[in-house]
Amino acid sequence: MLANEFAGRVMPCVAPQLVPIGPTYDNFPLANRACSLPGAVPDSPAVTGDQYVRAAFGYRTSDYWWCIGVLIAYILLYAVITIVAVDRVRFGKGG
Repeated sequence: MLANEFAGRVMPCVAPQLVPIGPTYDNFPLANRACSLPGAVPDSPAVTGDQYVRAAFGYRTSDYWWCIGVLIAYILLYAVITIVAVDRVRFGKGG
């Protein structure tokens, strides 16, 4: 879900994420400053959502579809177990 939320998003590096930080460094060019967000590349004023998720959490957008497949497999497994249990268990029988 995290990879889906950050896909296609661009996060600009603003003053708190740029180092060095402070009033004396505000006029420095970007080539002399660095973005401290995970996934940042040199001389780039922004980080894409895909770069951020990969650097911060190790997820790739291709992992999204694998996780959806696992989720569907769990749903099908639960449905089969429920169907078998309903067929085998006798409700209303005492004791």
